[in-house]
Amino acid sequence: MKNIFLLLFIIGSVGAFAQSELRPLSMLEGDTLVRAKIFVKNPEKLKVQKGKMYFWYHKGRLLGTEAAYSGLLLAGLYERFYPNQNLLEKGFFHKGVKNGLWQKWWENGRLKEELNWKKGQKKGVLLRYNAAGQLIEKGQYRKGKLHGKYYFFDPETGRCIRVERYKKGEKRADNPKKEGKNQPAKAKKPKPAQKEKKKAKRKKKSATTSSK
Repeated sequence: MKNIFLLLFIIGSVGAFAQSELRPLSMLEGDTLVRAKIFVKNPEKLKVQKGKMYFWYHKGRLLGTEAAYSGLLLAGLYERFYPNQNLLEKGFFHKGVKNGLWQKWWENGRLKEELNWKKGQKKGVLLRYNAAGQLIEKGQYRKGKLHGKYYFFDPETGRCIRVERYKKGEKRADNPKKEGKNQPAKAKKPKPAQKEKKKAKRKKKSATTSSK
């Protein structure tokens, strides 16, 4: 029985210690309210990686820099609110980088954008909506870069009106061969006037010889 109580005490102590590593943060950024959590002390031996943005807190400011930080890193739930108290943005941080589902909203409460992150890199499907809640854009991220087809939709009809193609973040030109199939056949160039005159002379000669 004593061993059980001892085990429960150890588990509770570890949980309390884990919670004490983070502290809540509430502050204004312009006219928006931010609620987040930051480390009391940053994790040791944290290696930053190129191409990843790290978000941190220092002297009353929330900052973000690529492959570096100089303050207390954000961790856990992050929320930002409009002046009317509607959600503007919501997501999660893991040791200073975005991780998991991130969402944005319009001030009227309609969903604006949603995208998944994996340890500081964009991953999977990106969806964007207009202020009326209609889908207007859809793309795909792979290893933090746009990859594949990116669709643009008519919000009124829901039909795709344009498609762009990306490979590892770079926009690719349309295939000229495919475009050529849809293009009208080129008109034949008219023959020079001199050739037409020579043909006419030959016809006259043949006509005179035949009459003789």
